[in-house]
Amino acid sequence: MSSIDLHEVTDSVLSDLDDLIASRGASVEVADLPHVRGSAPLLERVVQNLVVNAINYGDPVEPRVRIEGGVRGGEVHVRVRDNGAGVVPDQRESIFDMFSRGDAGELAPGSGIGLAFARRVVARHGGTLTVSNGDDGGACFTLVLPGRVTNDA
Repeated sequence: MSSIDLHEVTDSVLSDLDDLIASRGASVEVADLPHVRGSAPLLERVVQNLVVNAINYGDPVEPRVRIEGGVRGGEVHVRVRDNGAGVVPDQRESIFDMFSRGDAGELAPGSGIGLAFARRVVARHGGTLTVSNGDDGGACFTLVLPGRVTNDA
């Protein structure tokens, strides 16, 4: 596993998603993100899945996405937040099952594979991927990678 600048990974993902972002009129804000050790191609796919979901399940008129991260107690925490309706509590685990999309899945495109894939990749890196609802509504996906922090700048 190599050292990865999550900000560079996110920039690459946003560049790849430029057409989707423009067509949906989405705004994506990226705060400081740390470096981690891992597989860049796999973590890039995780970030891509989370951003696409945030756009697809965000506000239908003006989707807003915020990506932020930091290091606490030797763990990297990355949050991807949207401004949609959020995820109902009894579906916060099942949306990570293969081909499961939850109630909101009827309103957005997708196959139900992205979150299952993302959780498996994160687990392979020794971490966790969970979802909650933000204080101001919307879903907040939190990726935690324990013990993978680097001092690279």
